[in-house]
Amino acid sequence: MAKLIVILVGVVLLVGGGILGWQMYTRTAVSQEEGVTDPATEALVRDIRRIKDIHLDVSLFSDPLFRQLRAPRLSLPTFGVSTTTTGTSTSILPVPNKGRANPFAPF
Repeated sequence: MAKLIVILVGVVLLVGGGILGWQMYTRTAVSQEEGVTDPATEALVRDIRRIKDIHLDVSLFSDPLFRQLRAPRLSLPTFGVSTTTTGTSTSILPVPNKGRANPFAPF
């Protein structure tokens, strides 16, 4: 008889916990659908809506003057070496190290 009571109490607790969990789950879902009245959240939503309303005029890219623009031709030096040209000869000079070999090492 005591075993039957323990089983019934366990079943009642499980069913009651399931019902309580379901009510909490559905109550949270409903409050999210209705909207939150927190001022910080409202400001964030307002900013996101403003960002979504931004429209860029892309007709600039079809403008003939824009299409005539060309990127400048830059030659970047190779890391660690510096090249100098004198007349017909080219010499490669090492670039002096800047900073410490291990910047995280203690002084």
